Amino acid sequence: MSTAYLRGLVLYNQGRYDLASKELRQAIGESPENPLAHALLAICLVNLDRGEEALSEAREAVRLDPGAALSHYATGHALLQLKRLKEAESSAREAIRLEPVESDYHGLLASVELARRDWSAALASAEVGLALDPEHLLCTNLRALALVQLGRKEEASHALGSALANAPEDALTHCNTGWALLHQGDHRGALEHFREALRLDPELEWARAGIVEALKAHYLIYRLMLRFFLWMSRQTRVAQWVVILGFIFGRNMLTRIAQNRPDLAPFVWPVLALTLIFMLMTWIASPLFDLVLRFNRFGRLALSREQRIASNWIGGCFLLAAGFFLAYLLTDSLRVLIAMSFFGLLLLPMAVVFRSGNGRPRWIMAAYTGLVALLGLPSLSIALLGNNSPWRDVPTAIELWPFYMMGCALATWAPVLLGSRISED
Repeated sequence: MSTAYLRGLVLYNQGRYDLASKELRQAIGESPENPLAHALLAICLVNLDRGEEALSEAREAVRLDPGAALSHYATGHALLQLKRLKEAESSAREAIRLEPVESDYHGLLASVELARRDWSAALASAEVGLALDPEHLLCTNLRALALVQLGRKEEASHALGSALANAPEDALTHCNTGWALLHQGDHRGALEHFREALRLDPELEWARAGIVEALKAHYLIYRLMLRFFLWMSRQTRVAQWVVILGFIFGRNMLTRIAQNRPDLAPFVWPVLALTLIFMLMTWIASPLFDLVLRFNRFGRLALSREQRIASNWIGGCFLLAAGFFLAYLLTDSLRVLIAMSFFGLLLLPMAVVFRSGNGRPRWIMAAYTGLVALLGLPSLSIALLGNNSPWRDVPTAIELWPFYMMGCALATWAPVLLGSRISED
């Protein structure tokens, strides 16, 4: 073994992945046929969020030594980061087949199964890892996360409590404890663990995101929305679709009742209004309360650059819609109502833009939102400028308004149709 490889191995074991990667690259330069150096470099790159590079190194390690479990483990790690879950599962299972007594490999499989929302399978894999090593920290954390998603919160709390007792300085365990407490509705306790996690590891993005959610949960409206988001996160994909479709069909049924039964209409219309507000809040609550955190001394420091940008756009659009709504209450003007509707409806596609995956999915949704906005712009111009509007004499200007409304409503389905990845709250 070269000196560079040994230095890289020491740095890797210390979690100093940036420095370890430099030493391992030097080792590979000296000995390009070393599969262990390629595999360890791949794992370092995964921890540095460089998934494509990691996958290339991991596959080189597999090519050099297809019988080495570590090479398949590194490949699975890279594929998991790239969200290629089926391939990641295959690599994890191959690593386990080659070396079934290694808890790390069972932990990787549990991580993949958590990403696939197969909570029971993730729990089983984590427990196999713990049977091999009862103090394995990753498997303990993954088991606790699976228990939280399965609704077994007391068992999850006990598991995380044991992990903290064994490793009180582990940032990931504090972070997972924070998320478990959020699921239990204890946002204050969660905040303390998230802060401790960031103290131990200032680069832990999962803890920073948790702090933002815990701070927003101080506000009752967002706290209620967060409970719904976390409850939905615990459901399977099928169950989530059942809830969404049930909500849509339920609204349609109530609308028909209100139209066909005038005696019940005064009771049904308020319910429909509340469900409409709730539906809108499921899309805009997070960036809207990010805007609120901009006025919180600690909150604005916790927000990421992306969250600040999203809060600017969505918060600005919301404030314009709210302003025109107040003006409509005072004036009862159809023109003001159109302006309010333009900005209110635009919130939906705009929210989808910022919840889309980075890169191509986001650009597609941004282009879609721009196109939809152009459909409504003539009506907005006529509403605000009247006879001074450049579209005042264009007969099709008002005719585009229904297409604008339809485009905004379809925005929530556009990511599915376009194959865009949407992040979950």
